[in-house]
Amino acid sequence: KQRSGTEYFEPKGLLVAKLLEHKSCINCVAVSPDQKIFITGDDLGLLKFWNTERLEKNVTGLSMLSTSLGSSIKSISFIHNRNCFAVSTMNGYIKIFRIDYVNNDLMDGSKSPSLSRFASKSSNDISLTLIRHYYLDAEDEYALNLQFSVKSTSPYLIFSTCSSKVMVLDIRSLKVVKVLQNDLRRGIPTSFVVDANQSWILIGTSRGFLDLWNLQLELHLKSV
Repeated sequence: KQRSGTEYFEPKGLLVAKLLEHKSCINCVAVSPDQKIFITGDDLGLLKFWNTERLEKNVTGLSMLSTSLGSSIKSISFIHNRNCFAVSTMNGYIKIFRIDYVNNDLMDGSKSPSLSRFASKSSNDISLTLIRHYYLDAEDEYALNLQFSVKSTSPYLIFSTCSSKVMVLDIRSLKVVKVLQNDLRRGIPTSFVVDANQSWILIGTSRGFLDLWNLQLELHLKSV
């Protein structure tokens, strides 16, 4: 279709499943690094875990596991090549969880004795363990977006806040090591991207601005 000379993209494909368990707005979706599961988070504070294989065969439309964090979920991010993820909630918490596979099918047929102790705390497929948590000051309210940037000497969780800050959290010590204060006049950060070397960060705002920062020097470089 065209409107005023602009061509609009119309997605095409085959609908394979409808997932209807959530009763409120879904705010975020994250896929695990091995692509075996994905997680959804909603306004009621519910995290739901879904088996991707069940979208194509043995379709049930049911989640593997559901848990309540007690506050609206804002963002979910996985650590690269790890079955660990961070989740931020509107009450100011950032929590890091580890996922352990209990079901043999999800473990590719290799059963590890170390996983058996989690079976009583989980669904038939996975278990969930809280391994870290961090609480933001009232001034910053809560984290809007999360992204891991992990190197051997600098395992960071980077997040933006309602006060237009971008903060860098060391996940070993749970201490904030860098704070970038973006200009409030350019809007609230709605997204950002960090390069692999942790040299720069590009921030997108609610008012349509892009702000480029030198992450190592904590120096604002350009805004467009």
